[in-house]
Amino acid sequence: MIPRTSTGRVSRVLTTALVAAFLVALAGCRTLGAGDGKPDPDLASPSALESARSNSPRQPTDEMLLAWWGERHQTPAEYVLERFRDHKWVFLGEYHRVKHDVELISTLIPMLHAETPVRHLAMEFLCEDRTEVANELISAREYDRRRMIDFFREQFVAWSYEEYLGIFEAAWRSNQRLAEQHGPFRLVGLHPCIDWEVINYSDDSVAIEREREKQRGYDETMAEALDSQVLQKDLPALVFTGIAHATAKFTEYWVGTDRPLPRMGNLVYKDPLRSEMFFIGLHAPFYDSGVDSDIYPFDGRLDRLMAEFQKDVGFDVVGTPFENLSHENPSEHSITAYDFGELFDGYTIHRTPLREYVGVTCIEDWIIDEDQFHHFLRHIPNPQAAEYYSDMSLEDFRAGRCTPGPDHGVEFKRRFRRLGEPH
Repeated sequence: MIPRTSTGRVSRVLTTALVAAFLVALAGCRTLGAGDGKPDPDLASPSALESARSNSPRQPTDEMLLAWWGERHQTPAEYVLERFRDHKWVFLGEYHRVKHDVELISTLIPMLHAETPVRHLAMEFLCEDRTEVANELISAREYDRRRMIDFFREQFVAWSYEEYLGIFEAAWRSNQRLAEQHGPFRLVGLHPCIDWEVINYSDDSVAIEREREKQRGYDETMAEALDSQVLQKDLPALVFTGIAHATAKFTEYWVGTDRPLPRMGNLVYKDPLRSEMFFIGLHAPFYDSGVDSDIYPFDGRLDRLMAEFQKDVGFDVVGTPFENLSHENPSEHSITAYDFGELFDGYTIHRTPLREYVGVTCIEDWIIDEDQFHHFLRHIPNPQAAEYYSDMSLEDFRAGRCTPGPDHGVEFKRRFRRLGEPH
């Protein structure tokens, strides 16, 4: 057993391990590699792109970019709404656990419901096989917070954040106000939801292999769910996932290799539907696999511009002066090898500097009794972490879990501190 520690230390161990456990479950790889701006997995090499880039217009001046933001200013919510005027499916890719990014989704739901034909939010933070239960809960006469917490926790034992839970409440509130006039707003689950209890504790090799296959086919499952529940039914929808899974215009690679790693976005971005899709990145550090580190996108240029502009903004990338922004010293098979317009159709950036980003809020009453604590211990992906937690009482666990630490509130200030100032 790991020795018992002070409450503050317990909090740091708990939050770090819990987040790591869920990110394993999300099958997220720190591999934002790149492609040639085309949607298919057969992508051109970085050298071919470099040749094409040499014939592209020169880098835009700061004055040009600031003028573009100023003359066409839209808030991120207004911008996303506007993109549905000429697209059926708008994808938002998040870094994970950035407070204002998740709150954007809750802001958008009633706007989409009231002002557009969009009645569906497809998201990574709901299991594909729990879609109907979720829609029953957000259509109920009363909002049952305790039941919603239990429903969410049973799927994602470590993802105990108010802002993600708030998406469900926002959908419920929108239905209360608008469903009678505009029809119900619905959620679509994309997550395959792996049963880690089976993987870690079962003796049934067939059952274990079934869950392992879910893990290996994470993006394929997400793509199949999106295709069958939304795209093939021609249902306009907002799609909200981690940025890696929203990759479509370029290809990721397994870290340190030239082996492609197809993502959900790559798998669905096909003719004849791709002309109806629009991919938006939510501003966050880029992971440069060449140096194994988070870095400022485009050498900090967007952040320097925002320090002057000081207004949240959503904007087109393709077909604008932003399209040709690039990194001065790109790494091969890294996101840094490609121009802005080869990565995203659009982008949003918040006035808050990256080094001041605020994380999502811990749910205080996530686990309230011994049965829930036992379920938690059996379903976290990391069995070593479960062994550590099992040495605690429920009271110790609850006391330490939401104490401010590296994964609550100040997390991004600590994580992004190494970025320094954008130069």
